[in-house]
Parts: sequence; C-alpha cells; structure tokens
Amino acid sequence: ATAPWHLATAAEAHCTTASGRDSMACALQEPRVPSLDPARVALLKGNGITLEAIQPMGARVSGMVLKFPYPPAAVLEALQAEMAARGFLVFAGQGVLTGDEQVKASELWGGRKIHSTHGVHPKAPNEHIFRLSNDQNVGTKGVGPQWHNDGSFEEGVFSHVGYHIVRVPENRGDTLFAHQGAAFDALPRAT
Repeated sequence: ATAPWHLATAAEAHCTTASGRDSMACALQEPRVPSLDPARVALLKGNGITLEAIQPMGARVSGMVLKFPYPPAAVLEALQAEMAARGFLVFAGQGVLTGDEQVKASELWGGRKIHSTHGVHPKAPNEHIFRLSNDQNVGTKGVGPQWHNDGSFEEGVFSHVGYHIVRVPENRGDTLFAHQGAAFDALPRAT
C-alpha cells in the first residue's frame, strides 16, 4: 500500500482557475520549503540517523526508534528544526508503538505537553490517543472528511500533531499534506 504522505494526486493539481490562483492547489504543487540543512544532516548522521528529503515537502527519518532511550537533546532539536522547515517528518520502521510509547514520543516535540481535544474510543490504548478507523468497532469513524488542519480550531493551535499509522489503506486513503505557508504565499496580495 502507498504511504499516507504520497502526493501524486496533488502534483496533478492546477494552480490557476477561472477565478484566479487556487492557493490550496498551489500549496500542494509548489510549496516553498528549504533544502535539508547540511549541518543538521551531519549531526544526525553522526548519531546513526539518516534524513532524506521527500519532494515536494517533508523528510523521512531512518535509524531512530521513537522509544526510550531517546537520542541526545541536540538530535531532537535538529529533527524539530527540520520538521518546522520541511512541514513534517516520517519516522520509518517504527513497528507498533504502545499507546504510552506514542504519547511519550509525542512529548519530544513542541511544548512537550499533550493537549487532547477528542473523545476516547473504548479500544484506544491511552486517553490521549484519538483512534480512527473505517470500522466503528476498532476506532472512531467518519471524522474530519472535509479539508481541515488538526487543532486549528483551538485558541492555542497545536504546535505538532503525531500520527502512528499501523495499517495504511489499500487504496491510499484521502490524507494529503499541504504546506500552509505555501498556501498563504499563493494568496493574491489583496487578500
């Protein structure tokens, strides 16, 4: 199955519509994200971690398991800086994390405090895990089918959102990552 960060359909989008530039299409097609920082890449490599850019945005992290013991603070800071610059990171080869491991891994980034805004499904392994599924017996069904940004409705928007994807939908699913900065940059100046 295709990874959830696959952007093939986004590349087919057109930036110009009859009413002008479509900022979301431009964000999907033309995000302006910087290249990986060579000093951070070297620091990570020195700690056995590989960072590879995903185009047009994001990066893939290999060689780091999101379980205790965690890498040194300098490594976490470098990863957080790349996450901010590139939009998101995919941590490859994690296997299945327990609910507590996922929460602890989420606390490595941003404000380092979990802020949950959801109900708790009976099969959720931790009260801070929002368990989603297409099967209501396994997780909450039918959440956020429209375009949205997780946590954007909060007064203090989320600094980071973590997804632990155990099984990727066979038909790619509907999750796309769009660069909000690029969407904003693509808006007409009068907006």
